[in-house]
Amino acid sequence: MSEEENKEREEEKAQDTSKSAEEKIKEAINNTEDTSDEYTQEDKDKNKVMAILSYILPFIPYFVEKESKWVKYHSTQGMNLLVISIAISIIMSIISSILTWRLLWLTSLVSSLCSLVIFGLAVLGIVNVCNGKAKELPIINKFKIFKM
Repeated sequence: MSEEENKEREEEKAQDTSKSAEEKIKEAINNTEDTSDEYTQEDKDKNKVMAILSYILPFIPYFVEKESKWVKYHSTQGMNLLVISIAISIIMSIISSILTWRLLWLTSLVSSLCSLVIFGLAVLGIVNVCNGKAKELPIINKFKIFKM
């Protein structure tokens, strides 16, 4: 085989690998449990703002709207996200205090990436509320600290 054919095959393999990685990410996001049918449309419409607030300040909607199952669901997810975010921050602080100053850039990078993931999950939760969905957030759905 010529060098050009080898390069073309390698490029095709790389594209196949990247497609499968993209598909895996989409699958991980879409394969979370969806319990939207358990909530009434009236509850969803009436409490949409409080459900959105659940991903910003999760404790307030949880205690203000005690009767709304819709708000409780999303505020529970928001509280789990908040606790995981705090735990990651504490762990990263401990690691950065242990490492020498030469490796602090690495902990800063990892901490920033974790913050971006947490922010992305909060945005995904808000999008789910706006779409009337009650889907578990990916990644953190395995860590259920607070339960409904």
